[in-house]
Amino acid sequence: MSKREWTRRGALAAAGAATAACSAPNIETPAYQGDLAFNHGVASGDPKQDRVIIWTRVSPVNPGPVPVRWIVARNRELTDVVKTGVIETSEARDYTVKADVTGLRAGAPYFYGFRAGGAVSAVGKTSTLPRGRTEQVKLGVVSCASFPHGFFNAYEALSRREDVDVVVHLGDYIYEYGLSGYGGETATQLGRVPSPEVECTRLAARGLSRAACAV
Repeated sequence: MSKREWTRRGALAAAGAATAACSAPNIETPAYQGDLAFNHGVASGDPKQDRVIIWTRVSPVNPGPVPVRWIVARNRELTDVVKTGVIETSEARDYTVKADVTGLRAGAPYFYGFRAGGAVSAVGKTSTLPRGRTEQVKLGVVSCASFPHGFFNAYEALSRREDVDVVVHLGDYIYEYGLSGYGGETATQLGRVPSPEVECTRLAARGLSRAACAV
């Protein structure tokens, strides 16, 4: 997936993330038979002084359980490992992986990533909360997104900032008007046509969930 094809979720997951692959040495990746990929990026949140939650989603070709190794380290290359573990995910969890990583230092930056089979995720950057009084917090604020209208380059620019403490999204996940609605002409010109090509609210009225509307 190129940078210009990022969804909002993938771009936000990359906020503060490195582009290097997981490369932690001497850490065994659980055996898995089959092809898979990390197509949804990585994310972190709910930080405390001694812990933080890290998240990803794996996309296997074949159904069934997938063991995923998570790694938290002090460096971007994930070689100075602080914590690691294995979580098994499956259809029951929509192949998402969420680890509550404990025992971390307060107010410290960390890097994290995931491995499964022969696939590695992007590397994310996170931080625990500091102890005591906090004089300043810098927020990266983003709002409503429209997939057919552009390439989300603002998210890429935000991900390159080194002085942002938290990214906050205030708007809708994405606008879904369908190819015949608002943004349809631009979508065709840019090659960013949503699938299915109809407004998701109409699909919901027919008994289909909004989860059926993918971009």
